[in-house]
Amino acid sequence: MNNKEDISLIKKYINGEDLGEISVEELENNKDFMKEVIEHTNDYKIYNLCSDNVKKDYEFINYLINKFPNNYKFIDNVAKIYFDKSDNELNKKELKLIMENILPDVLAKKYKRCNYQQYLDDREEMENLYLSNPLLEDEIGMGFSKLYEKYSNSKMIIEYYVKHLIDDIVNDVDDLKYYLLEEFKDGKSFNTYEMTNYIIGYIGFYDKALSIYISKNTDAIKDVINSAIELQNRFYKEKEQRFSDMFDMVNEYINYSDSKLFAVETIFYIARELGITDKIEEHYKRKFIVPDTEEFDKYFEDEIDLSIKEEDIDYEFAESEIYDSEESKRDYLNIKKIMENQLFTYNELDVYSLINNKQKTLNKNYFEEEDNNN
Repeated sequence: MNNKEDISLIKKYINGEDLGEISVEELENNKDFMKEVIEHTNDYKIYNLCSDNVKKDYEFINYLINKFPNNYKFIDNVAKIYFDKSDNELNKKELKLIMENILPDVLAKKYKRCNYQQYLDDREEMENLYLSNPLLEDEIGMGFSKLYEKYSNSKMIIEYYVKHLIDDIVNDVDDLKYYLLEEFKDGKSFNTYEMTNYIIGYIGFYDKALSIYISKNTDAIKDVINSAIELQNRFYKEKEQRFSDMFDMVNEYINYSDSKLFAVETIFYIARELGITDKIEEHYKRKFIVPDTEEFDKYFEDEIDLSIKEEDIDYEFAESEIYDSEESKRDYLNIKKIMENQLFTYNELDVYSLINNKQKTLNKNYFEEEDNNN
């Protein structure tokens, strides 16, 4: 039949007209013809007219799901009928994964539960393999090579198993994202390529075959990488805020406690003791914009570099100021406490309580000294 005859036959079938030598049963057993009827009518109920052979044709079922993806009740029923009629276990497993992803949660949960249970059953089968022969443990790992052999004809199933195997590895180390954060502390030198290689190597300790697969399909670990990057961004943003708060707290302490110490010199002096002068220097890299005073109304912006480097600090002067008096030594200890608390712990610290305690100590020392003089 040519295209015109096809369309003519489709219209006759739809309108219930005489089909000539072709029987209704023959057409309803032809998946391509029934697909064309559905395309012309856009009516999902045409499915009910299809033969059992068509209803268990996996390609036809996929067509219906893609054609009516939002008709959840219909495609759920189509899947159930396919499961009853088909004996192709691989296609049935694949279809359950499709249904899990396309249906709303309330309908998908039965497929999700079924799919995950199948995964657990397959994992148990792999574990039993090397339990029966411990020498195979290194070869089998988590069983990916065997699972790949079993489901090699279904990319969808392989990808599902890869995802869950990766999840199991992440959960096995509490949370791999935090290990990645520790491994890639310096956010500025971080790059996705290095992290990808690190994760692939890490997974290789659990399953060599899985790591080889991931090295050729790196999208499989993009969720782990994205989570690590998000965690890292949060960590460094929080770290920046903690440094900023620390500077504010030290300045607040010095201003309100009438300390004779200089904030910058004292901070650098303590930072050297704590081994973090590079971090302090980084936070003192500042550029200020000032207006040209001669043309105030239409001033141009002139950039002045006011960054402070460690080489600018006179540590001998800072030390002499700190040990100049008991009061200055107390200020130094309180400022060090602020810095350590703010940068290395999550404990709350009230600056004003330090100021009040300092004043009480000074008053006590003053009265004790007065009593001794009298």
